[in-house]
Order: sequence, then structure tokens, then C-alpha cells
Amino acid sequence: MSKRSSQLSTEGSKIAQKALELKGWTKEFLASQIYLSSGSIHSFFARKPVEKENFAKICGILEIATQEVIDIPKFQNIDNLVADIRQKTQNSIIQKCGAMKVLDMTYPIEINHIYTNVNILDKITGRQRKSIDEITQKFDRNNFDRLGLPQVVETRVPGLEAVKKYDKLLVLGKPGSGKTTFLKHLAIQCISEQIFSNYLPIFLSLKEFADTDVKLKLLDYICQQLADDRVDNNSVISLFESGRILLLLDGLDEVQQQADNHVIREIRDFSQRFSMNRFVLTCRIAAKEYTFEQFTEVEVADFDQEQIQSFATKWFTAKNSNLDKVFIEQLQENLSIYELASSPILLTLLCIEFEDAGDFPRSRTELYQRATHTLLRRWDAKRAIKRDDVYKQLSVPLKENLLSYLALITFEKGEYFWKQQDVLNYIASYIRNFLESPQNLDALLLDSEAVLKSIEAQHGLLVERAREIYSFSHLTFHEYFTAKEIVAKANPEIFNDLSLLNLSKYVFYKQWHEVFLLTSEMLKSADVLLLSMKFQIDRAVSHNRHIQELLAWANQKSIQVSNSHHPGAIRAFYLCLAAGICILDHTSYPFLEHWEFLEMSHLLESLDSNIELSFYTGSGLGFGMGNFHAPVELVDSNLALDINLAHARAQASLLYRIANRDIENENFTSIILWQADDYEYSESDDEMREKHPIDDTNFYTLNEALYTAINLIDNQEFFDELDKLDEELPQGVYDYWDEYYQWYKNDSGAWANRLKKLNQKYRNIDYDWPLNNAEEWGLLRAYCYANKLLLDCLNTQCYVSFDNRQYIQETLLLPFNEIEKMMEMERKKLLNRDGI
Repeated sequence: MSKRSSQLSTEGSKIAQKALELKGWTKEFLASQIYLSSGSIHSFFARKPVEKENFAKICGILEIATQEVIDIPKFQNIDNLVADIRQKTQNSIIQKCGAMKVLDMTYPIEINHIYTNVNILDKITGRQRKSIDEITQKFDRNNFDRLGLPQVVETRVPGLEAVKKYDKLLVLGKPGSGKTTFLKHLAIQCISEQIFSNYLPIFLSLKEFADTDVKLKLLDYICQQLADDRVDNNSVISLFESGRILLLLDGLDEVQQQADNHVIREIRDFSQRFSMNRFVLTCRIAAKEYTFEQFTEVEVADFDQEQIQSFATKWFTAKNSNLDKVFIEQLQENLSIYELASSPILLTLLCIEFEDAGDFPRSRTELYQRATHTLLRRWDAKRAIKRDDVYKQLSVPLKENLLSYLALITFEKGEYFWKQQDVLNYIASYIRNFLESPQNLDALLLDSEAVLKSIEAQHGLLVERAREIYSFSHLTFHEYFTAKEIVAKANPEIFNDLSLLNLSKYVFYKQWHEVFLLTSEMLKSADVLLLSMKFQIDRAVSHNRHIQELLAWANQKSIQVSNSHHPGAIRAFYLCLAAGICILDHTSYPFLEHWEFLEMSHLLESLDSNIELSFYTGSGLGFGMGNFHAPVELVDSNLALDINLAHARAQASLLYRIANRDIENENFTSIILWQADDYEYSESDDEMREKHPIDDTNFYTLNEALYTAINLIDNQEFFDELDKLDEELPQGVYDYWDEYYQWYKNDSGAWANRLKKLNQKYRNIDYDWPLNNAEEWGLLRAYCYANKLLLDCLNTQCYVSFDNRQYIQETLLLPFNEIEKMMEMERKKLLNRDGI
């Protein structure tokens, strides 16, 4: 391009002359120092035009600021120049940055319609010096909660604040973390005068800059880009020299290796030459070790709950859809999918998937396959980005196999975070099997490190959580690739297949829940896996006499009371009832903060939500149990009768325990009505409070449950017995306080025991099951949890033969001797059929 010139202003001439005098130099000596002709130096001081580069050299050696001495003859007011060029470039900026189209979107969507404020971490997580113990110090592997899986969390700062705070910003982020969208948003905000209204925004793709046929200077490339908007080169340079440009450089990691050095050198030189401007540069984390000394490095944070909801609402609103609330609800109900939504690109994928059907695919596997496919193949391919694969032999399928290999090894060890050296050893043991792999350990480890960085930078499936500490980017991916490896090794047609038998051993471990679901879906046939799980579950409690007695009782009740529900659901109902009574009879009040019976109630809910038994705290801190709405709403009168009878008796026993507790050595919190938010008490209550707690919540629960039960009884003898008990109850609390207090202090225990005997005689319920033993209680909970998992697997999109499906459903929650009887009967049928 043609040479450009600059000249000194009137005031600049004085500043330059004074600088020369301070140096004690002649003009000829100055010319010799920077290898310029004496004519150029004399033209400079005579305020005549001098080539731009020479002008800058002279200013540099005289140690004077170019912008302080340069003459802008056309635009004496730089603000007018900024306004003029902003107007010329506005349309092209909006066209380039105003919309986005990714993945399977059929048409672009405006950035402003869906943009969600980006948060950044001012400390790069992968550079923190933390050990695995420090990262996992609050993580309880025995009480697995996927949302409690530790993440390295730093203070979040709004991205716009960081741009305003730092003149030169290097924004790092995982693939699909929203870096490009963030830069485009900045460009649109700037040109629309929402931010930096006295700056000109320039958005450049570094990939496009690097792909030009001729290696251009960055300034020349920018001038070429702006020439289409009728902006002359001198005006562009004037803006840069005046520090009025917001230069947005996107995708340093997208530059191919052969152009790396040129692009990096240009960015460094350019940012130093025009240091008064604002620069924002984006790059993927772990792409390469870039060093830009003048740039502050920050990291794009994953989306939090508020950002996920904001993005989803904006997305569906922009599509004229009202699915956003349903989308968020279903996300929150499925935590493994919810995890993926923290990545903007995967959240976009989820919205696209949900948009068509108004639901997520029933198959978890299908959704996770699409998510991994997006990161491994489509995200770069969609934008025509060709990366230099550091390990050419490792194709995408082989990378998937490597990730599966790594996932199973670490998941079986309960390792969710790994030291870098351990990861490198795992990768080395995998890639050494390739024909051209080096056998030398040091060379293997070098290749392994290249592979690790490649997977981290290119796909974001592995991430550095702290310095030299790695994990999968989402626990969901760890689980998915673990299941994928199990399926790859398994032979689903062999009953004693080692891979499936080994998996079945983890049926009681909550951290394996998602792996079981995914494996059952991926297998060609899940018969062997589900039967192995069933065998493990039943065998685990087969030798425990108390649990077998409890299961036998629940089975007996299922035979006695109802034909309107599946026997397995009735058995689960009575297991829940026994557990609830056990809790009310043996646990300090109010009950534990963590509800240990949830495995049982969740099992019942999955079998038959119409007879769900739930547990609750009342408004006055009272504790109880009932149907989801109320006990009376149970359609089956037998079930409603039993729960109300058991509940009434348990509340009476609880009142007696409260009234006669050991105050001196009390481990049990009083139930006091004035703790309720809506209760106002007067000074007259003081004496009463000092003597005893006020237990009206429990008493009214007792009264209501007994009344409901009496109205459900069709046995006259039993009715008469209950009616007598009802007449013995005090007729109020506040109107007849002394009577009530005497009853619950002295008589409630005996009253409860009489009701308990009636419950056992007439209804075969309300027994003292020995579930207060911690070991047996834990075993029962594990048994119910594992059966719930078995049902969940059965209800996935898996193939299971009709006979095996029926067998699992019919033998669910049966005592072991009953299962053996059924199996023996089936064996005899087969023998008779075959004529043996």
C-alpha cells in the first residue's frame, strides 16, 4: 500500500526542538543514530511531511509521545473523526457481529436477543496450586451428591467490568464457552453507544487474518477491512495513534501452526506501538503457552443457575415459544443434563433439541452422544477450523476410545480428579499399542502430554482444575464414557460376563447410578445386566433375619389388603409405613436434617405415585407422614386406614416421650409453638412455657388421623374399640389446658399402647421392627435404593425380554424364600414342557 506521512504540529515542533537540545545532539548526529538522511531530519523539524514510520522513529529516539506532537490537519477535533468513522462502519459492524448461527440452527438469531451476561474469573483455575485433597476436602464419597462434586470456584466478575478495568485483556475459555459471542456483544454495545461511545470498535477473526494469501501487517489488514466502508488509511492511523480504538481479536487458538509466529508477533508489536487503545483478545485454555506481557489474563466462567435460566428464557422468547419454563423444570429434574447446561454451546444444543419436541430425548445416551459429538467433531468443523493435531494417529474414534479407557479406570477407583502424571501414564499405556508409537517411556510421556493438551484445548472434555490436576469437564461425561467402555467390553448374551458382573457389584453405590442407566440403554440386550443386579440386591439381604421378616410381612399385607394396585407397590407402601413408624418411635425430635427414608419413599413413588407416602414437618415443627396431598386422598381405603391408624398411634407415643423426656440430659429438642413464625404469645404464657412445651401440632395430627381412620372402618367390633379410645381424648388444648396437659403427661403413653394392640389385632400393622440398629437400617435403605435403581434401568430405553421384565416386576421386594419358590416353580414348568 502507499506510504503515509505525518508532520509536526506548531506546538509539537517546539516540544521536538526542546527534546533535541536536552539530548545535546545536532540534527546530523540524530540522523546517524537512526540511519535516516539529514533531509528527513530537517523536514521533520521544519514541520514538513515525513513518512509515518520515520516520524515514529524520530519521536521514539527523542522520547516524545507521537500523539502529543503530531499534526492532524483535516480533523483538529479527534472526537469528530471518531464520530465520522463510527457512522461509516456501523452497518458493517452490525452485519458482522449482530447475529449468530451455530450447530443446527436453521436461521441466525440476533445477539442482543439471546446474549447472557458473561462472568469471568480473574484467577485462571488451571494455574491455582491446589492438591486433590484441598479440592475434595468437602466431598463425601459415601454420601454421593453430584451437585456436591467439588469444583474449583473463584470470585466471578461481570465480563464488561473486566473490559472497562483493563485496557488489554486476554480472555481464555473452554471450547464453546462464549468467547466469540462475548466479543461480538462488545462490538454491538460499543457501536450502539452503550459502552465506550467515544471509541471505534473493530472486530477481527485472527483465523481470517492468518489465512490471507500474503502475510500482511496487522495495521495494513485493518485498513483493508475498513476501506470497504470508505475509511481512508490516514484516518485509521490517526484513531490508533489517538488511542480511540476498541480492537477485538477473536480466536488466537484458531490460527494454524505455520502462521502462529507471524500472528503473535503482529499482536505484540501492534499492542506496543498503539498501546493507548483498548484490546480484547480471546483464546482457548490450554491451546498453547502464549505470553503477552502487557495483557491481563482472565477466564470465562461456566454459566451458573441464573445465567442458564436467563439464556433459556431469551432463547425461547426469541423463537416465539413458551417452552422456557418447561425446559428449566425438566433441566432441574435431571441433574446430569443440568450439568451440561453450564457450557453455553451445550446449553444451545439442549435448547435446539428441546425446541423441536418440547422435551428431551427419552434416551440419555442419545443426548450425551450428541453432546460429545458436538465437542469432538462439529464445533470446529461448523466454523471450518482446521487444527494441527499434535498426535496425528489419534483420530476422533480413537480419542473417544481413549476417553472411555481413562473414564472406567478412574471411575472404578473413585477418582474424579487426577494428578497430571497419573493421566499421562494412563494415556501412555493406551497409545503404546499403536504400531508407530515410541516404546521409550520418556517419548511416550511426551506424546501423552501432547494428546492430553490436544483433548483439553480442542474439545474441552478434559480440563485442568488446578495446576497439574485434571478431570472431565463434567461428571456427566465421566459417567458416559465409563458406561461406553463397559459396553465395549461386555458380551450381553453371556450370563456370567465379567464386565457386567463387575458392574453389578456397584448396585448399592450411588455414584454409579448414572453409569447403570447409561449401560442398560447402550447394551444390545440388558437382560443379563438387570438379572445380575436383581441377584445382587436379593442376595445382599437374604441372610438378614429381621429384614426378611419385614419383607414377609409386607408381602402378607399386599395379599390381604388390595387388588387395585400392583403387589410390588403395596409391598413398598408397607415398607415405607414401617420405616415412618420406626422413625417416629425411635428418633430424637425434631427429626434429622437429612431424611434417611427417602430411598424408600422414592421407590414407592416410582412404582405407583397414587399411593406415595411422603414425610413432612408441620407449621409448628410437628413431624408426620402421609400421602402427597393428605392420607384421606388415598383411593384404596385399606391403605388409608392403615396409615392413619399407625400415624395416630405414633403421634400419641411421641407426645408421651416429649412430656416425659429427661430434661437434664436431653438430646431432643422440645416442640414449642412459639417458635412458629405466625404465633404471637403474651406474658401470661411465660409460666406455661417454663413448665412444659406446647404440643398442639402433634395432638391435632393425632386427632385428625384417628377421626379419618374411624370413618374408614367396616368392622363393627374394631369401630367400637376405636370409638372408646376417641372418647378418652381431651376435648381441646387451650379451653381445657389442665385436662389436656394431664392426659398427654400421664395417659398418652398407655393410650398409644392400647391403640397399638388394636392395630396389630385388627390390621396386622404397627409392629416394633428392629430398624433402630444402624447397620440394619442402612442395609434396608441400600436395598430400597438398589431396587429403585433396578426399576429406573428397567424404565430406560433398553431392550429386556418380556419374561425377564415380568420376573423382575413380580419378585420385587419379595422375601428370598418366596423368590426361591417362584424360581423352583418356573424350573418345574420348563421340565414338564420339555417332557423331562
